[in-house]
Amino acid sequence: VVDHHAVGPHQWNVKASRFTDPVIRLFIVVDIIYSPAILMAKFSLLWLYLDVFRPDKRMRYAIYSGIVFCSLFYTATFIAFCVQSISRPGQSLLGFMLSKGVAANLPLSVGQGSVNVVSDLYIFLLPIPGVIQLQLPKKKKIGVCAIFMTGS
Repeated sequence: VVDHHAVGPHQWNVKASRFTDPVIRLFIVVDIIYSPAILMAKFSLLWLYLDVFRPDKRMRYAIYSGIVFCSLFYTATFIAFCVQSISRPGQSLLGFMLSKGVAANLPLSVGQGSVNVVSDLYIFLLPIPGVIQLQLPKKKKIGVCAIFMTGS
């Protein structure tokens, strides 16, 4: 539904005729691969924190908890989106998109968005106690915190 300038129109301005089977398949694929993509982004930050804060036992447990939680949650949402994205036999893709099958994804999407915000905040705030414990001048601690916060 992207026009020739690679900029999409507002959703309410898209004509129904533009929702062809390839476009609908693309929407379904994006729904399915979103969870693994977000999981890998969160993993990369948590593994970085694990490398940096390994000596601190409490920080290690907090990081492992984040890794386990994100793994379980995003794997579950991946499976749920896969199951809910299967069209019924004899049903067209457009019919499937307009049916209750896709509407069932809305609560899952809202839940995933809520968990995304909470886990992002968790990953954002996780390194701050470790940085505060460093024996550095206050200005440098603020600088190190800022560097970690730009990654989150």
